[in-house]
Amino acid sequence: MKPKVKILTVGKPEKWAYPAVEHWKKRIQALGDVEIISLRSDTKKLDDIVKSPAEFPIALTRSGKMLTSPQWAEMLEEFAIVGIVPIFLIGDAEGLPQKIIAQCKRRISLSPATFQHDVALIVLLEQIYRALTIMAKLPYHRGE
Repeated sequence: MKPKVKILTVGKPEKWAYPAVEHWKKRIQALGDVEIISLRSDTKKLDDIVKSPAEFPIALTRSGKMLTSPQWAEMLEEFAIVGIVPIFLIGDAEGLPQKIIAQCKRRISLSPATFQHDVALIVLLEQIYRALTIMAKLPYHRGE
């Protein structure tokens, strides 16, 4: 069974980001399923997703826990085993509202640095791909 992941971005990626997003989506599709959902800055829709019992929302935020690539793989593998589909939330230029971050089941940081939201999406996609290759025991990841 292929692991499934959802990514929710507040605002659509800009034109320059599309080739990189499509590149990583295509690579991920060989190992798992990824769905990217773009919303306008609509706190009501974010609220509905965060409160939905069918979703496992994870806020991407500077104050979240930083994971190693093997820890990303462990997390995605645990979700896949129990049939949970995580939904990673990426804010817009203003970030995610604090009340949304507080309601998420997990908070993860991609870096102590602040990334523009399109860059965060690309980094997240690459990290998901890396985690899936670790799970599949493919030679992509060379760290640790």
